[in-house]
Amino acid sequence: FVQAEDGIRYYYASRGRGDVYKRQVKEVLTTAEASAYLGLSESYLYKLTSSKRIPHYKPNGKLVYFNRRELCEWAMKNQVQTAEPTACTNDETI
Repeated sequence: FVQAEDGIRYYYASRGRGDVYKRQVKEVLTTAEASAYLGLSESYLYKLTSSKRIPHYKPNGKLVYFNRRELCEWAMKNQVQTAEPTACTNDETI
């Protein structure tokens, strides 16, 4: 098993020493892989797909697939702005 940069573990049969440098990140994810990637339960992911609140694909009308980049964009939308930093004086305790 190999853990990719997105945290998902994949099984690859080794083809030799140079094989480590030839691996590519998987772009199309199953529901289980997308669940692990986002840190969400599979049941909640199915709920999001049924309500069409997350980008997904159903090529044969049954199995659900996800594009890794679209999931990343979806997860990063609606950014919450941080509060402006306040200056602390020596009298204040943190």
